[in-house]
Amino acid sequence: MTSETVNLDSLDGFAFERVCQRIFEKAGWGRVTRIGGVSDRGRDLIIHTTAGKQIVVECKLYGNTTVGRPIVQKLHSAVIDSHADSGIIITTGKFSKTAIEYASDLARKHDHPVELFDMHKMMELAHKAGIELETGRMQKIYTYPIPERQAIVGAMRSSIGKLDSYPASAADLVCVTNTRASVRAMYFVSVSVQQTFSTSVGVIHEVDVQDECGLFDGGTGLPDESGGDFFGNPGVDAAKLPDDCDRTGFMFDEATLRKRITEVVAAKHTAHVRYRGRNNNTYGKKCVPSARNVHINNLRQVYVPRYDIAVSALDQNYTCSMEYNGTEARLLNPTWDRCYGCSSGPIILCNGCGRVAHTSRMGSHGHRCRKCGKTVCGMCVWNTRRLLFFNNRFCSDCKPDNAKRNAK
Repeated sequence: MTSETVNLDSLDGFAFERVCQRIFEKAGWGRVTRIGGVSDRGRDLIIHTTAGKQIVVECKLYGNTTVGRPIVQKLHSAVIDSHADSGIIITTGKFSKTAIEYASDLARKHDHPVELFDMHKMMELAHKAGIELETGRMQKIYTYPIPERQAIVGAMRSSIGKLDSYPASAADLVCVTNTRASVRAMYFVSVSVQQTFSTSVGVIHEVDVQDECGLFDGGTGLPDESGGDFFGNPGVDAAKLPDDCDRTGFMFDEATLRKRITEVVAAKHTAHVRYRGRNNNTYGKKCVPSARNVHINNLRQVYVPRYDIAVSALDQNYTCSMEYNGTEARLLNPTWDRCYGCSSGPIILCNGCGRVAHTSRMGSHGHRCRKCGKTVCGMCVWNTRRLLFFNNRFCSDCKPDNAKRNAK
């Protein structure tokens, strides 16, 4: 729950230290002592954690300036001199490549590690503390609408209701047993790519992409291929997160993230082009957009709500996840989308036990009762011999006396 909003552009260095102190305290890091001043020897804050450890924090109100390796080295020395366990540099700017590499090396060696918090990481930490940070360079973390449980259940029942089921519909057989809300930390990106590829014969390929939207996972940096189209551009009025809502984190500094996004976008718009040369021979060329021609127009941290849902259908249990964009929901990873006995897609929902199964001319795991039409799986069907190679199949209610249980 947001309790205050702070405009970073209006702060001086000392006020920024006090804001960082409140952020760490409200985020539950422990008791925070502010040292500050001109003789602080790189120690602006000392965090006394509940686990009995000490963390030295240096606060840098740098605008869009880069924090280099020397500052990381200085804090590392301060951590050792203070007999502290680790250090943190928190900044409104960004970190140089050498600073990131040096901090990573310290972490690998477990030698009084120094964590680097740029604007992305600081805004995430402040959001958890109930403090929204404003700056002319970056927007607040946006949370997409979180639907009511009833809407999520309705969308899920509508999806599973498409399964063929008789005499009861699939929706009527399904009961939602549990739902749990969580949010995924994602980066919303809008990019443009413009580049012309030419050879001695002239232009052979062009890339002209304007304001292409996408979502990248905050933990892995992998793109959500359909996320940009489904969720669209973040708005202004963000939804409020429930206090007990699980969430993933934003794991990338801005420089590393921009590089990864550029690589993914360039790979997406890479084309293998064949063209005829002046000598009438056919040639091939791999057209890869260069990094300088991939323009990141908008880069924003967002939280994408997700519901993990557990459902039952008669004797069977299923799970799925669902996301909501404010107007419609999309289903993710449903466990009822494959036949229980093989990898084929489901056609029917068994009205005997609740399994999903496919039907085909050969090798079916799903069947219809010859007498009443009830949908049953191979575990619930009863067979009688018809001719030499064929069976008549029945449900348990309609089976004749000479029927045998299939059970497979």
